[in-house]
Amino acid sequence: MTTSLNKKIIWRFSIFIAVALSAITIVVAFLISSALNHQLQQSMTLEANATLKRIEYRLSFLAEQTKIFSRHHFLINSLIDVQGRKKYLPKLTSNFSQFEDVESITIVDFSGKNIHSSKQTQEPYTDKSKYRKVLETGQSFSTLDSRSQNITIAEPIMY
Repeated sequence: MTTSLNKKIIWRFSIFIAVALSAITIVVAFLISSALNHQLQQSMTLEANATLKRIEYRLSFLAEQTKIFSRHHFLINSLIDVQGRKKYLPKLTSNFSQFEDVESITIVDFSGKNIHSSKQTQEPYTDKSKYRKVLETGQSFSTLDSRSQNITIAEPIMY
């Protein structure tokens, strides 16, 4: 009878230990998972903020370079010098296109008519009211075109 009692006590104690260890394992796994998720969230937030700052810096750099480019004396002269612009605009726009994220450059006159473009297919800019604002008011404009996934920066040519 004592061996039977000893076996029952050992058996129940073993079950208690197994349940306690299982509970402790589940709690520790949950705590570790929570801690890792929290660290991952913090890391992703920091990375997203750093990426956003790099994008903002890049966009402001491109906008500033576009503004400087729009003030270039050859670019200003191209609005009135029909023959001369054929000589210097391709080289001028080619140099500007060497910036890392510049896909194409289109230069339009005061009425919105293309006078030079580095694109093969040219868009009718006169039909787009958002570009008209740049031509009419002289204010800079930038937008994200969801269809082409491109950012457009429009800057008036001022002299």
